[in-house]
Amino acid sequence: DWILIAMKYKAKRTGMYRSGAEKAVGEQLSQLGLPALYESAKLNYVQHRMYTPDFTIGKHHIEVKGWWPASDRAKLLAVIHSNPATKILVALETPSLTLSKKSKTTYAQWCAKHGIPWCSIPIPPETLSAWLKQPTFPAQAPSAIVQTVQPCIPMEATSALCVQGDLMPMAQHGNDQ
Repeated sequence: DWILIAMKYKAKRTGMYRSGAEKAVGEQLSQLGLPALYESAKLNYVQHRMYTPDFTIGKHHIEVKGWWPASDRAKLLAVIHSNPATKILVALETPSLTLSKKSKTTYAQWCAKHGIPWCSIPIPPETLSAWLKQPTFPAQAPSAIVQTVQPCIPMEATSALCVQGDLMPMAQHGNDQ
């Protein structure tokens, strides 16, 4: 109980600064007449880590996902951003599962939103074959290749979609499945 109580109560921020040291520097800069803005900029940064895809076929990678927490989705986006020429296919066990209890977005819709090729498990052999024949391209490039979207396996067990002859993200798909 003590630990929970201690974690619930944070020290209140006094003024606009988060610490006494920041306040001291802010006051010093002001006294020197320097136009310093406090916490006004947002900078991107990269943490150098290693990612191991579940399966690799040549330069193509397959990541298999059942339950897919937000931290793992963020990691996949970081991997794709850091390796734009790398092809990653996400094989979803349950594409219609929502991101969380409160979300209406499914795993499949999340992939489509981020331009990530996906398919349900089991991966149809013709879909896998077509995907492996595609040249390596940046993660956001597939939208230029998309033709017509149609179901690649019966809709009884899955909501996965693919493009005629090529697996593509569902960006052009109007269904909520």
